[in-house]
Formats: sequence, structure tokens, C-alpha cells
Amino acid sequence: MCFDAKTGKFLWQNTYDKLEEAIDASKCGIASTPAVENGKVYYVSNRCELICADAANGKALWSLDMIKDLGVYPGGLAGGLANCSPLILENLVITGTSNGVDQATGMAKNPKAPSLIAVDKATGKVVWQDASPGNDI
Repeated sequence: MCFDAKTGKFLWQNTYDKLEEAIDASKCGIASTPAVENGKVYYVSNRCELICADAANGKALWSLDMIKDLGVYPGGLAGGLANCSPLILENLVITGTSNGVDQATGMAKNPKAPSLIAVDKATGKVVWQDASPGNDI
């Protein structure tokens, strides 16, 4: 949800369908804190998408599906939840990916998927990625 900072007036909100229960914590919505710069809002949805939206109306300017495009599995022993908070650094948006473990096995579902990425803030294209700690998630 977005509100006017001066008046508290509701401006817009974005909602996202849940992923399958095994990788989307129940009764949880978007758990990332947004980063805001120059009229753009950067956040991670509960669907593990890094999104750049227009701060005036909430319309997505670009999005990166970290599950589909990077093989991320937002899992965890307490239930999966994409809970990464983007950081803006010059022309990059840096964020964790929430890559985690399979709840049933406690093992890394995809240890080669990145745990940390940097994307071009204008395009959403991945500039670099790191898959640490791999199997030791």
C-alpha cells in the first residue's frame, strides 16, 4: 500500500496471488520493505519477484521473477517467504533472493541459485549474482 507522506491519504496498492503453499508462507503478504528513489519503488513480492514500480500509481515498470529466471526456491524450515529488502546503490538494486531449503527435507532445494543479486535499476537485468552459501543454506 502507498500513502501520501504528508496527509496519510491512501494512494494505491498492489496485490499478488499466493504461490503454492509449500513455498509461500500462509497468511503472509509482501514481507519486504521497499526502497524508494526518484519516483520509483523497488520491492520483492510474496511471489519472489523483484519489482520496480512507479511511485505515483504503482504500475510495474519492470519485474524480475527470481523463481523462473534464476531458479530461486524461497523455502525455509518455518515455511517459505520472500522477505528481501532491496538496497539502491548508484545504478544498482541489490537484494537477497530468499533462496532456501525444502521444508520437507531441510535440504537446499537449489543450492546453485543465487542468494544475493544486483540488477540494473533502470532495466531489471541481472548485473551480478552470488550463490553463497550453496548447500550450507
